Amino acid sequence: MSDPQSPLTPEYGLPTPPQFTMKPGAEEPPRLSTIQRITTVFLSPGEVFQDVNRKASPLIPLLLIGALALSAGLLFGFLIKTDPRDIARAAVEKQFERQGKRMSDLSEAERQAVEQNLSVSVSIQKAAPYIGAVFGPVAVTFLAGIFFLGTLLVRGQTTFPKILSVTAYSSFATGLVQYLLTAVVVVIKPPEIDAILEQNLTMSNLGLLAPKDAPVWISVLLKQFDFFTIWYLVLITIGLAAVCYKKRPGQMAIIPFGLWFLWVLVRVAFSLILKA
Repeated sequence: MSDPQSPLTPEYGLPTPPQFTMKPGAEEPPRLSTIQRITTVFLSPGEVFQDVNRKASPLIPLLLIGALALSAGLLFGFLIKTDPRDIARAAVEKQFERQGKRMSDLSEAERQAVEQNLSVSVSIQKAAPYIGAVFGPVAVTFLAGIFFLGTLLVRGQTTFPKILSVTAYSSFATGLVQYLLTAVVVVIKPPEIDAILEQNLTMSNLGLLAPKDAPVWISVLLKQFDFFTIWYLVLITIGLAAVCYKKRPGQMAIIPFGLWFLWVLVRVAFSLILKA
């Protein structure tokens, strides 16, 4: 009498068990070069992040993020002809307007303090490209650390270099597209001061739907629903699932989208506090 068939054999017509992410510590050579990863992440992020799981490589995308921030700051500083001091003054006047005040209502001492603040703001604007070149990679690394802590909370087995690689490639992909689109918009139609202050030159978020007389918190809330932000969150979700052992996108989405939800609450609450 022959042995009974195992219930796991193909003869019983059961589907092949899914192939999960490679267990941490397992070695497998990467299939994509760094250049291939950079060019592929836009249309096939899952393939790139699966390759990151084979071998992490965060350095090059981090350097590219710094270079992107530097070039963007210098280019927009050249293309946007508006005086930085006029931009800073308009921002201050808008803040006073929200508080029901005017520059003419200030005392002489308060006006001098405002002028000093304007000078500081202008200096920061001029140094922004160089600050961004350093702060960009640092901010990405900080975010990667938060995502890594999130994977620990959901018991995702992975390593920090892999999470950093996922965060770096995701940041570079979304940042580059936003940079190029913004450059095209600025070249076609140089923005007015109001558009610069709104920081929505590409019209990629729902802030455009807010009426002009709407409360500030509504405008702040709508601006958080941004195409590039959502794209970034989706990329992070795909990446975390790819580099965490036996985790799927649906399980990992709670990390980036949960953090984004908390950020939205903080931004809205802060706008309400400032208004009060």
